[in-house]
Amino acid sequence: MADEDLRLLEREVQENPTDEQAIARFRLACVRQGRPDKAKPIRVGDTVLVTEAEHAWINGPWEAIVVKVEEDGATTLKPTSTDLDFRVKPSPEYLASGIYLTAPDVQRATIVRPVVV
Repeated sequence: MADEDLRLLEREVQENPTDEQAIARFRLACVRQGRPDKAKPIRVGDTVLVTEAEHAWINGPWEAIVVKVEEDGATTLKPTSTDLDFRVKPSPEYLASGIYLTAPDVQRATIVRPVVV
């Protein structure tokens, strides 16, 4: 997909900001073209690559599915792997409900698979 195709999809979203199918096509094209930053904001259902900075639960980058996004940008994520190098291992109950990240850490996350509506 060329940059012009991406711009056309972006224009379609701008002209129809409530069209979830257009938004999904644009976000998927952004990720496929190596421009995941343009696919933000992160949404429930997205798969993201997380590199924590503020209060790291897990050492190194890890992949997770977004299960909740707060109004302030804080997000709850469920890791896609159980084989993680935890800095502080959460209780099984906490892990089952998802790992809470503050907005600054979420802003550093990269979308690897946007949710498709």
